[in-house]
Amino acid sequence: MKRILSLILLLSLLLSLAMPAAFAAGVEVGELRLSQESLAPSAEGRLYIYLPVQSGTTDCVLTIYDAYGRAVARFERGALTQNVHTFIWNLRPAYGNPAGYDADAFVPDGVYTIEAVCTSGTASVRRTARCTVDSSGAAALPESGVPNYTGDPETDYMVSCILEEIPTAGLSTREQVRAVYTWVQANCYRTGESDFAYFDLDALAPAIASEGVYSDSLHAAGLISYDVLDNLYVRNAKTLLLYRVGTCLEFSALVQVLLARLGIECWIASGDFFNSDGSVVIHKWDYLRIDGTYYWSDVRIDNAAYERSGRTQLYYDYFLEADTEVWAERHGWDRETFPERNTLTPAMTEAAVPELPPEELPIEEPEEIFTAPEELLPAEATVNTAPIYIDGMEFVLEAYTINGYNYFKLRDLAFALTGTPAQFEVVWLEEQNAVGLFAEYRYSPVGNELTASGIASASAQPSPCRIYVDGAAVSLGAYLINSNNYFRLRDIGMLFDFSVEWDEQAGAILIRTDLPYQE
Repeated sequence: MKRILSLILLLSLLLSLAMPAAFAAGVEVGELRLSQESLAPSAEGRLYIYLPVQSGTTDCVLTIYDAYGRAVARFERGALTQNVHTFIWNLRPAYGNPAGYDADAFVPDGVYTIEAVCTSGTASVRRTARCTVDSSGAAALPESGVPNYTGDPETDYMVSCILEEIPTAGLSTREQVRAVYTWVQANCYRTGESDFAYFDLDALAPAIASEGVYSDSLHAAGLISYDVLDNLYVRNAKTLLLYRVGTCLEFSALVQVLLARLGIECWIASGDFFNSDGSVVIHKWDYLRIDGTYYWSDVRIDNAAYERSGRTQLYYDYFLEADTEVWAERHGWDRETFPERNTLTPAMTEAAVPELPPEELPIEEPEEIFTAPEELLPAEATVNTAPIYIDGMEFVLEAYTINGYNYFKLRDLAFALTGTPAQFEVVWLEEQNAVGLFAEYRYSPVGNELTASGIASASAQPSPCRIYVDGAAVSLGAYLINSNNYFRLRDIGMLFDFSVEWDEQAGAILIRTDLPYQE
């Protein structure tokens, strides 16, 4: 069967990049993905954050940090099961955010780190991604959710066929919704023959099975959702797909299933419809979100008007009504059961990453586990102006070259590595009169990171600075330059297991936190 080419190309690309990883018995979580890596804040813009849970059950705390490591927003969800779970950030800070940003305005321009901490039992794993907010850049794209399949191979096959008939490629979200609404209204009936099937499912069984294997592979890789909770009315939608005859429930369910495949959030509302003659009937309709705004839609009622016209004129009287009180003139429902939804970033809560802060960790006096490669002697330090790239992102860090090695300030490195697998915290240990480094903890900035002295060369003296790493005393060769301690980059790479390389052609230092340290 002919595929929707653009979707397949996108999913195939993502499939090649997906790298699931287990962190507890029976639990696998894939890498975080973003709908955009760079966007400008706007009233319509949203950043979709996708967290694929590929097996098991996990709790998740997703936190967004600014460039100084301060929390800007937080989302918490419990008992996440196998699916692609979507978090939507409208680029506004949470009320009560530690960064102190105005929650009624957009966040300042800059690079933001998105960190998901997934916990199962006593084990946890972090997944991180970064996005850039730039008000001078391109306008934010409209909402675009991950494709949501039903998980029923026959239904998903028929949905693929129908979407090939509906011109949605290149359209805005609103235009896509209208195209789906039009197709359902024009091609489905309230009454008529209900034994004529538009698809011969038995004859199509090989093609259905093939597509099912393909979608299963995408789901296993965390690239699409299956509605595992069956909140899509799959059986009702399937009836209308197959026979094109159904009730308001089947009409609403089919709209929901088609929009879900396009990544558009849609729900089914239940209640009453008030006829013009004063009678009341039990009814179903749709409630959906387009670019941050929620709308009501009732394709079955517009379809009834289309039927009365002799199927000569399509109607949109009940298409995308944003005013709830206008909608309530003809519709009644339990508003507590189906409340208005809030698009604001949730307020910050007391809950955070389930672990002790570094300063509360016990510090013992173990044997030294690392020894400097050579005895350090006073030397001349020359400023190194080579750019440094961390996972492909360029940073400007003050560095000095001493005896052929590059030396950096610990806090500069900790700041730049925040949000990566090699991140570490730097604290002062009063009792030990030493610096404590703690692997995997997010760095807490003090405000003077990434500042340069401006001195091109200076005398470097061996530093007496004592270091503990995760409570273990280590011996690191450090130099004191202009009252600051500088440490050899390769020593830090060895301690926190990240790759350090010199790119001769580019004249740059390359750090890869996804690769282990090698000499």
